Amino acid sequence: MIRRLPILILSLLLLTSSAALANQAALVIDLGNRVITECVEFEGPVTTAFELLELSGLNFTFQEFNFGAAICSIQATGCQFPQESCFCQCTATSPSCLFFSLFFLRRGEFVSSNVSASHLIVHSGDVIAFSFGGGTAPEGVTFEAVWGSQY
Repeated sequence: MIRRLPILILSLLLLTSSAALANQAALVIDLGNRVITECVEFEGPVTTAFELLELSGLNFTFQEFNFGAAICSIQATGCQFPQESCFCQCTATSPSCLFFSLFFLRRGEFVSSNVSASHLIVHSGDVIAFSFGGGTAPEGVTFEAVWGSQY
């Protein structure tokens, strides 16, 4: 039995590490002129929307505020912090206020997040969206549409 103990422990470790990567969430990025969808895996029972964006490998900039991280740009769309203000398109001289809004899918509809990306908790199976514009959510996106037959 003592000889088998290391093999048993190794087997349990391998099972635990492969199960830890099983959590997945869908990430939707609406850049205004195109929509990017990503299937993102994460370790642990939960992550944050900010960490999900980091894990996606997409290029983005952010600025820390007292309420948490604000997303300034994704894939060069938006404001290029720190060269310019995170809300550079929301000034008194701007004709409109364009910024990244954060949403999560609930019962088939996107709901605006009342917390920042660094505070929005994401569970496996969630759909999170960052949408550039005046605060409108992307339409017609489901977890199944992003993941397809992978889930």
